[in-house]
Amino acid sequence: MDIRRRIKDLCRSRGVSINALEKACGFAPGSIAHWDSKIPSVERVETVADYFHVSVDFLLGRTIPASEVSGVSGAYLSLARSAEESGLAPEDVQILLDAVKQMKSR
Repeated sequence: MDIRRRIKDLCRSRGVSINALEKACGFAPGSIAHWDSKIPSVERVETVADYFHVSVDFLLGRTIPASEVSGVSGAYLSLARSAEESGLAPEDVQILLDAVKQMKSR
């Protein structure tokens, strides 16, 4: 998934329009639409990541969205989402979830 798709999905899930995001971030209207053909600066990507409280790695597709972690629901999904947003690697999120599941089964 490309960066623009991730941003669109974040906007949709948070009830924010792309135009409102661009305005809040101080970008020119329609600038994010060009991110498919023109690579945005690191600063712009960081600004969007900060706005949504996600990692730059998440926007770049370097982490697995919490919703895609296998066998995760409810409180586990919340834990995975928090861990991911704090910058943990997908493998570490899965280890954390496995540990919690193991403790719960005791």
